[in-house]
Amino acid sequence: MDPRPTTSPTPVSDREPEPDAADAGPAGRDRFLDAIPDAVITVDAEQRVTGFNAAAETLFGWSAGEMIGRDLNVLVPAAQRDGHREMAAHYIHAGPQDVRTMAARTIQGVRRDGTVFPVRVSLSNMPTDGEPTVIAIARDMSELEQKNRELSALSARLQAQLEEARKAEHAKGQFLASISHELRTPLNAIIGFADLLQSQPFGELGHPRYAEYAAEIRRSGGKLLALIDDALALGRLERGAHAEDSEPVSPRAFVRDLVQGQWRAAREAGVRLRARVAADAPMPVTNRRAMRQVMTKLLDNALKFTPQGGRVVLTVERAPDGRARLTVADQGCGMAPEEIPTLGQPFEQSGDAMRAERSGLGLGLPVSQRLVDILGGTLTIDSTPGAGTTVTVLLPSDANPEPVPTAPEAQSAPA
Repeated sequence: MDPRPTTSPTPVSDREPEPDAADAGPAGRDRFLDAIPDAVITVDAEQRVTGFNAAAETLFGWSAGEMIGRDLNVLVPAAQRDGHREMAAHYIHAGPQDVRTMAARTIQGVRRDGTVFPVRVSLSNMPTDGEPTVIAIARDMSELEQKNRELSALSARLQAQLEEARKAEHAKGQFLASISHELRTPLNAIIGFADLLQSQPFGELGHPRYAEYAAEIRRSGGKLLALIDDALALGRLERGAHAEDSEPVSPRAFVRDLVQGQWRAAREAGVRLRARVAADAPMPVTNRRAMRQVMTKLLDNALKFTPQGGRVVLTVERAPDGRARLTVADQGCGMAPEEIPTLGQPFEQSGDAMRAERSGLGLGLPVSQRLVDILGGTLTIDSTPGAGTTVTVLLPSDANPEPVPTAPEAQSAPA
């Protein structure tokens, strides 16, 4: 038998609970409250301060010794004390049903030096020894309200600037529309009379040079009219114009009409225009008019920058991701890689001498790019100096290709 004395462990239920900070007497309670980063103030039923932690001392500028026993209203601006006293009394004696609606609010506080500042107060009704006691947790809202004022002022400034920008944009649109009308009227007359001179309905002009001059007037008028249209189109797109409703577009009919529309320009430029529609080419689901505008501008550029005897090829086929891929490849002067990113910006042009000689205002490609974006597609450019440029447009398409003949359809415009 073991001679050592034995002891029995004390059952857990029989142990005395360890006091926490709040039950360790006034000193422990004060240490507990001082550890809280927010200002904590306790108030009795008479609205006298019974507790004032270190953060409250910092916030209001009073020491705990000075505040204990004082009326709570010393922390409230004089003009608001009557209303605050009534509100506090109601809360102190309120039933539980009112606690939720009165527990937190932003009021005005006053520091010892008289500075008035916004303070967010959260209240908790915790009776002590059967007597009503309120614990108030206060947080300085000065910095937040200052930030809110700054944000409000910034928002007002931005709103004013936005309104000015809208007015300027509207004025620009009105100006462009007015200028367009003023320019189109005489320009259409010039083009019409040039066509009349070329057709010579009243007899021969007398000298071949006159017909050449009329043709040059017609070409120059057409270029100027195209520039006006581009400027107006870009203005509409910058104002957020949308493409109309989309529909499936027959690639073969579309290419046929497009080539017929460019046949004369290709012949006059001495450029061979070729078109090919792959057997499995899908039908683009897009706005027909906007799609035609894009591809017409791309063909115009290709014909413009391809030298006489060169070739321009338009291809429609299915991309690996199923979209409709339309490409325009020319044999022009090409561009350096660093020039390509700038071409999508209005009035930007290639630095090449030939391109500079033949280019306009640099609006055609930006207009095409914006239209393709609106249509939900992408436009990319691949170019090699001296070898030519290929522009690729990818557009959403119908999952099922258009029924086609057994062989790919090809069209051409002779040089």
